Amino acid sequence: MRLARAGFKVYAMDYEGHGKSKGLEGYIRNFDHLVHDVSSHYVSICERDENKRKMRFLLGESMGGAVGLLLARQKPDYWDGAVLIAPMCKLAEEIKPHPMVISFLTKLTRYIPTWKVVPSNDIIDVAFKESHIRKQVRENGYCYKGRPRLKTAHQLLLVSLDLEKNLHQVTLPFIVLHGEEDKVTDKDAHIDGQVGYSEEFIENSRGIQLLTCKWFPVNQEPRALIFFCHGYAIDCSTTFKDVASKFAKEGFSVYGIEYEGHGRSSGLSVYIDNFDLLIDDVSSHFSNISEMGENTKKKKFLMGESMGGAVVLLLHRKKPAFWDGGILIAPMCKIAEQMKPPRMVLSVMNMVTNLIPSWKSILSAPDIINLAIKLPQKRQEIRENPNCYIGRPRMKTMSELYRVSVDLENRLHEVTMPFIVLHGEDDKVTDKDASKLLYEVSTSNDKTLKLYPEMWHSLLFGEPLENSEIVFSDIVQWMQTRITTLHVKAHNNEAKS
Repeated sequence: MRLARAGFKVYAMDYEGHGKSKGLEGYIRNFDHLVHDVSSHYVSICERDENKRKMRFLLGESMGGAVGLLLARQKPDYWDGAVLIAPMCKLAEEIKPHPMVISFLTKLTRYIPTWKVVPSNDIIDVAFKESHIRKQVRENGYCYKGRPRLKTAHQLLLVSLDLEKNLHQVTLPFIVLHGEEDKVTDKDAHIDGQVGYSEEFIENSRGIQLLTCKWFPVNQEPRALIFFCHGYAIDCSTTFKDVASKFAKEGFSVYGIEYEGHGRSSGLSVYIDNFDLLIDDVSSHFSNISEMGENTKKKKFLMGESMGGAVVLLLHRKKPAFWDGGILIAPMCKIAEQMKPPRMVLSVMNMVTNLIPSWKSILSAPDIINLAIKLPQKRQEIRENPNCYIGRPRMKTMSELYRVSVDLENRLHEVTMPFIVLHGEDDKVTDKDASKLLYEVSTSNDKTLKLYPEMWHSLLFGEPLENSEIVFSDIVQWMQTRITTLHVKAHNNEAKS
């Protein structure tokens, strides 16, 4: 009423199962459907002749703030601005459940989605300061006052995690208003300024322009440095950006480089003439960053996925004592026995490669995207990404990947750095037994193996959110433990000297 008196026309909508709308009370089966309902109604209002030239603002409080952000994500250029009042866009750290709990909830919701089994504090008592307002809400027959239903709580949890992960994508003008003493939503959920990003092209020793990128926490000193090595045929600047931003929000600076012929770097598309030269490029760039004045005392972790895992192992071999640890995600470090070609085929392949190294293989190959990525929408993202290659591999590239895999398999015992290797048990791209072998035969005194039932190859990008959260949490926890241990060792060494 006060906004209307101030000259604004205000439209509102009771969601399904809320207020006077029909549906099971307080039950949210699918938050996307809720957002679709609201979007459809509000857009139809905006498209009326009398409204087409008027400015359009979204206003949302608490969960409504999340709805506003998702409406803006759905139509980024449609709305003129948003007013977000104590928005639900990040879980406070003290109430964020462990990823294993999230995974358990996900399974439980399949069986008893409508049950009111989620314990919770009295939200009315912690949300409203004035006692007479609390009384009004309690006496309002259209307000739900019971415990949250299991599926509803699960949906709110996933939406909060999704929004927190993608806050950097908010582009519309907005104002956020939050009470300092709010105990319902997190006032520290800043929508801008959490993560900085920069990129630049560097020239390698062969005159090739390579794209490099960096994600970093704003207004705080990084806890440590992560050097990311991407996989075959993809990039890091777009495919890895959400994951990198998430690590930056945890306080890490993340550096990446797109190899020659990959992503936006120069060179014949996904042509690897010599894997050793690729390693030289990556090693040179990552070493230069590590030796900058502000970075010399920071801990340095290599991270690689798939072919990037092979890059990590070869960077370690090149400088065995330089890196503080390695994170190997479904690494390419051994050819599965069932995939090893017979010697005769290898011999023919080598002869053909010498004659036509840059030609694309005439042999049919499985669709790696379908095998690696579980979520269909993520597969589509890769297929539509111009920085990712989706054709058949080139002859010399295949030869180099095979050579490197065999070489790594024969020298896994030489791995001495601390490492964690993470692999999906249903991975059909790289061999989980290779990760087990690495764990068993390496001479590292600090090694961890994590196998994830029912997960595929792309653990951080291609899995459902509740799965990727488990993997992400395991990685952060592993790094934090090593950072603490290394700091203690450094302190003790200083004390002795």
